[in-house]
Amino acid sequence: MQTSLSSTNKIVFGLLLILVAILIMVANYFGHDYALWTYNLVNLAITTPLVIFSTLMMIRERFHGDFGKAWIFFTVFIILWFIAERIWSVY
Repeated sequence: MQTSLSSTNKIVFGLLLILVAILIMVANYFGHDYALWTYNLVNLAITTPLVIFSTLMMIRERFHGDFGKAWIFFTVFIILWFIAERIWSVY
């Protein structure tokens, strides 16, 4: 059984991408400092739910199923990526 995004979900996703692009362009217009703050906030808003989602999927799948080990490795990667982004933000 194959699932796909409904047309409403595609529209919402597209609008969110456009909103992020406009937000970053406006921040760049006001200067480098605003652009950095905007990038850091958008990055945090995107990576935090990704960490939560991948952790929940890892807990749900564990070693069972076809993708159990893949979720574990993916979660470790996402958590390390999240930590690296936070270090880069502070730096």
